[in-house]
Amino acid sequence: VRGGENAFVFQTARYTPIPLTVRGYGAGAGVTAAGVFGDIMRTVSFNPTK
Repeated sequence: VRGGENAFVFQTARYTPIPLTVRGYGAGAGVTAAGVFGDIMRTVSFNPTK
């Protein structure tokens, strides 16, 4: 990770031995963390029957 980049790494049983890494330019640590958190919350609350 360099400069204005951010990275998020998934280390799970499915991504072994090489973890899934999402990397790219961000708007800063706080804004990016809030965006990732919002995406996670939206994903875990997804209900396909609605």
